[in-house]
Amino acid sequence: MSSANGWDGTLKTLRFDPCGDNLPFEIEYMKIFIPKYQDGKVFVNGNEMKFDFRTVATYEDMEVTANPDLGFFTMLNLHYTWNRYTGKLYVESDHHSLEFTVGSSKVALDGVQQNLGYTFTLRDGLPVLKIKDFCEMLGFDVTVDGNEFHVDTGRTPIVTETEDCYGWEFDTDGNTEGWYSYDTVLHCVNGNLCVEDPTHFDMHIFPPAVSIDSSIYKKLAVGIYVDPEIVKGHYFQMFFKAGKQSLDEAKSYKHRYDTSVMSKDKLYEFEIDLTQNENWYGIINDLRVDICNKEVECKIDYIRFLK
Repeated sequence: MSSANGWDGTLKTLRFDPCGDNLPFEIEYMKIFIPKYQDGKVFVNGNEMKFDFRTVATYEDMEVTANPDLGFFTMLNLHYTWNRYTGKLYVESDHHSLEFTVGSSKVALDGVQQNLGYTFTLRDGLPVLKIKDFCEMLGFDVTVDGNEFHVDTGRTPIVTETEDCYGWEFDTDGNTEGWYSYDTVLHCVNGNLCVEDPTHFDMHIFPPAVSIDSSIYKKLAVGIYVDPEIVKGHYFQMFFKAGKQSLDEAKSYKHRYDTSVMSKDKLYEFEIDLTQNENWYGIINDLRVDICNKEVECKIDYIRFLK
């Protein structure tokens, strides 16, 4: 209502015209509430989501635009199918599936139609969803702190820290150990972090919050299953930073895939000497991994920082 001319100061008189015709009607309720979620934020397992448009407050929830290119579905680790021409959105989590239809106030939850409570619409061609309701239907826990919505998908950050190693083993099915992406779907099966359904050629994956002492850890070891025909001539790249630095090319390592010793179903293992980059110093607090500078699916067995 803040966009309406005259909505200012203390209002003493209101008039409601429920219908332009002389017809009987019943009013179930009217509520005027403070839009406490205006310009709200959404965090998934501690990582902030990105949106094209400002969030819009609704009663006890918040409307957001779901843009696949900004990682809306991949951050939630959802398999999805969105067709703007048919107006159908299908999403599937580890627990439930949902199917929306533009213009309909019904949603199919696990194939069973039920009332959505609002009409599914688009904004500039993007699905508009009530974030709390959407996530809870998929089986995720949502807590609200002020104007922040925190979504827990049940994928607990795990770091394997031993006397000689700091890293991730991906041994728990269904738990990505805190790794997330804006460009691809991640899930753990049979001891591997599976990277699937990439949406961008320059796709990135990110770990949870890290604290790596560069004076202790001098090597990076990676074990990965990937098709050599796809990565031939390409390289694996890891970006890093300490403190308030930025992620950039100077603070990165590259490993060109040796496809002569690779096969699709064989574990490919390599190490990178971290001391070769003069910027590897201090406490490393952020990482980004680029599997390949093209769209590729793979399975990561482990990522380890070694002494």
